[in-house]
Amino acid sequence: MLIDVLVVPDCPNTPVMIERLAQALAGRTDVQVETRVIDTVEQAERWGMHGSPTVLVDGRDPFAAPGTPASVSCRLYQDEDGRTQGAPSLARLRQALDGQEHCARESAAEASAGRAGRGRLAPVERGWRAVHQAVLRGFAQADAAPGIEALEAAAAPFGYPPARCSPSSRPGTS
Repeated sequence: MLIDVLVVPDCPNTPVMIERLAQALAGRTDVQVETRVIDTVEQAERWGMHGSPTVLVDGRDPFAAPGTPASVSCRLYQDEDGRTQGAPSLARLRQALDGQEHCARESAAEASAGRAGRGRLAPVERGWRAVHQAVLRGFAQADAAPGIEALEAAAAPFGYPPARCSPSSRPGTS
């Protein structure tokens, strides 16, 4: 069995996915695991990435609903209790590795969340995607939103915020 873990650069959910996959594969010797960093939509289409992280089992994404487009974005998964997580639960991974097809069905909650519950794609312009990823990393690493300094650092390469934005001109400050 060949497993490819497809991730975007600095995906905050990669360590969780790798850890759960290692637990699900414990004791198995018939498996080869590769991690691939996907940078472009073209690469996502070629590999079949439906958000980060994506796990492919022998080239197939057992968690993607039919018709889910390729995407370079964050991906969300639901566990057995309907809670949203950044990686499949250990139980869902084990089911997928055993070839059970339950994962490919889309629930009403996922359908209402848009993009089949697989996450939202923030726009690239003005650094919004970089800021969005900084927010996700903050919650993944510290269970809290990052400070304004971290958000400004993420947006700075895109020329935002402009130099005229002083701390006293930010909403909620005086």
